[in-house]
Amino acid sequence: IVSPMNVPKRLKTVRAWDLASTEPNELYPNPDYTAGVKMSLCEDGFYYVEHVIRDRKAPAKMQQIMLDIAKRDGKACKVFIPKDVGAAGVVAYQTWSRPFVMSGFKVGKLETRKGKFERFMGFANAVENGLVKVVSGSWNDAFFAELEMFTEDHKNLKCDQVDATSDAFLQLSNSRTLPDKFKFNPSKMTQVNRFLV
Repeated sequence: IVSPMNVPKRLKTVRAWDLASTEPNELYPNPDYTAGVKMSLCEDGFYYVEHVIRDRKAPAKMQQIMLDIAKRDGKACKVFIPKDVGAAGVVAYQTWSRPFVMSGFKVGKLETRKGKFERFMGFANAVENGLVKVVSGSWNDAFFAELEMFTEDHKNLKCDQVDATSDAFLQLSNSRTLPDKFKFNPSKMTQVNRFLV
């Protein structure tokens, strides 16, 4: 666990969301959470889990919370939203992503084909190899508790933070970041046409 002041220069930052749409009620007192995990790949080669939020609100309320968090995260943090298969998934993705796009944020799709446990293995492996640091915050205890309880047989367990963590890590680990000193030089891409010589 590190202080927010000790996070080095970020190469890339994302916030991945796992969405739910039910508030607790008499018929369903313990619904899933909407969870958002902000994670960065930094210049020291470590992954930093910078912030995690989870809440159980109706879609309209949750969408406003998500947009407020995006404004706090800043435009450099790309927002990733799940897109399920089928026409309904397309409509849902467009509904959730529209406010972010209209506010000038970069938005990416999370199109999941793998199971929860398989998706989590990349992050778990990075943790086991000492490549993950967590920024200290009031959300730490709930975050650690959920990740520690998660197993291959995860039935009847909440794993919304787990899913958002898996997706954030996959977006960072699958990306390629150009070095700071990279310069585009078109002149090096040309050569003499030997057929005209």
